[in-house]
Amino acid sequence: MLDSDYERHETQLQQRKQDSRLFIRQVLTPIATALGDDYQVELPEDIMNEGTGYIVMPDGKRLIFNYEKLNAGKGQFDVRGDLTVENISLHDHVPNGRNNPHINVTVTRSAVDIARDIKRRLLPTYEAIVNDAL
Repeated sequence: MLDSDYERHETQLQQRKQDSRLFIRQVLTPIATALGDDYQVELPEDIMNEGTGYIVMPDGKRLIFNYEKLNAGKGQFDVRGDLTVENISLHDHVPNGRNNPHINVTVTRSAVDIARDIKRRLLPTYEAIVNDAL
């Protein structure tokens, strides 16, 4: 009995993680398209990173999307630039007293509106940090 309860729990857990990955891909793909040509969706290799996905920019930098984690509320993504670029940590290049720049976006908004917010509210600050560091 114990084995079947454990197996049932593991099966449910794996299914929830697969559902999460499918949800992330379905939401991020239209956002990547709205951001422009050559923006690609990536999912973490480790399935344990439930609720996380990436949009890779044409120059290789990544935007990290965390669903309902970190500073995001219910139905929101916390979106931030990845501070590891070309295997170089940029955490030391964030201005004193500030955190990695991030924004929250609501998943029910259109992909075009979310992409517009990312371009206007996140990318200028993120790009400035990366350019200063490199």
